[in-house]
Amino acid sequence: MRQIRQSLGIVTVAAAFLAAASSDLRAEPRQQGVELRLLSVLAPNFAADYERWLGERFSVQGGMGLRSSAKGDYSGIATTASVGARYFLRKGGPSWMRAPYGGLFAEAALDLQRTAVHDEIDDESLPSTYTISVGPGFGYRVVIKQRATFTATVSVPFRVDIPTGPARAHSRANVRLGLRAGVLF
Repeated sequence: MRQIRQSLGIVTVAAAFLAAASSDLRAEPRQQGVELRLLSVLAPNFAADYERWLGERFSVQGGMGLRSSAKGDYSGIATTASVGARYFLRKGGPSWMRAPYGGLFAEAALDLQRTAVHDEIDDESLPSTYTISVGPGFGYRVVIKQRATFTATVSVPFRVDIPTGPARAHSRANVRLGLRAGVLF
């Protein structure tokens, strides 16, 4: 199953880049984009983001993700919804990489996640956990031929885990690294 998900992710990215390469590159600058979180296809999960630009330097984004969250005698799935905003600080890179929506950016994001776990031996559902993460980050986006994107990010969100069962809530800060590939349209 894992190999199927990885293959599907690779095919999706390849199809997006082929579509981008075959399109008219002299068209107006793109106002929206879709990106696949590349690190998500290395494990049994999938995550993607939609981004919409509001001007040349500011964008808003939304994302969804699914991941397997338990192994062995337990099965589980975590579903995530995220929203965020980015402010592009400068345009950079050589002329073939230059596009209105590339370069260094600062971002803020809010993620909401629900993790459901099932005990496979006793065939019963365990209490769910809800997670809220909010925090700043920064990144760099390379835009090739005003169509294909590669985005690297580092963020430091504050995370709160809220279980629905008898366990107590706990919080912590963590560091997240992200690598995405996508297409502008």
